[in-house]
Amino acid sequence: MDRGPQDLSRLERIKPSQRKDMFFELSFFESVVGSRPNYLDALKCLAEIYTALGFYVAGLKIDNRICELEIDNCVSFYNLASSHALLGNKDIAINTLEKAIKMGYNEIDQILADSDLSSLFSDSRFNKLISKDDIK
Repeated sequence: MDRGPQDLSRLERIKPSQRKDMFFELSFFESVVGSRPNYLDALKCLAEIYTALGFYVAGLKIDNRICELEIDNCVSFYNLASSHALLGNKDIAINTLEKAIKMGYNEIDQILADSDLSSLFSDSRFNKLISKDDIK
């Protein structure tokens, strides 16, 4: 799979000793998903690793696939919103986060502490969204 560009600042946050393991896991899960494209557990691991290593475009592709397979999972849509936020797709990120909240995602502390969503924190739509009664 084409991983797309990499945010090297994200990679720098990972200890060098852990990078080798993460790239091994990345290759492993890419292989598993290559042969079993609907294997959700492998897709979720792959999305997490892509994001941790700064491959945001690849992570977004996998998060989209997960949401196609789990159309009623609020956590999957939360992760998709995070991927869009990392790529600067604010409108889509906010709309997807709103969908996750309407589906039942109500972890306000997680939302406010999630650095992947930091590009949304100053947006008035984000602040309006997290102040709604259905998230409390």
